[in-house]
Amino acid sequence: MASILTILIVAFGVLALLLVVYMTRRRAIDLAQFDSLAERLEPVPVAALLNLIDPAQQDYLQRTLQGKDFARLQRIRNRALLGYVHTIYRNAGILVQCAHAAAHSEMPEIAEAGRQLLNLALFTRTQALRSIVSLGMSLVVPSAAVNLLPTVAKYVTATARSTSLSAMLAQHSVSA
Repeated sequence: MASILTILIVAFGVLALLLVVYMTRRRAIDLAQFDSLAERLEPVPVAALLNLIDPAQQDYLQRTLQGKDFARLQRIRNRALLGYVHTIYRNAGILVQCAHAAAHSEMPEIAEAGRQLLNLALFTRTQALRSIVSLGMSLVVPSAAVNLLPTVAKYVTATARSTSLSAMLAQHSVSA
């Protein structure tokens, strides 16, 4: 039974990755649109998100609240987390589009930075999709553990790379 579940999870992951790649290729943008597309990124309050996933805080709440109250609060927290992760998922999609355009640049350093961002953004989007599924299950079973730290860490790295790539593009447009 466990092996069937594992096979289904792997198959779902592969299908999700193929869907992300398909959507990326379908919505490829021109490099000139990089900044306008990057402006569509919605802000994610990373500090608030990290506060919600802090294991010490969750342990404290579990110790101090009764079972029913903790479950109710955990569902509320998981809904908030779900909103944040949905935003990360959408933003990662935008970063994929930006990176795809940069990866096809004629300038080798921009193309390389674009490929690195593309890999990171695809991984972030896949991680966010996994997290959305896990958080959806945690709404039914609030005590289910969901590790969002890898998703958040990859997202922070991807947005930093995007900012760096944007600066590279600005520098090349000034010098051109």
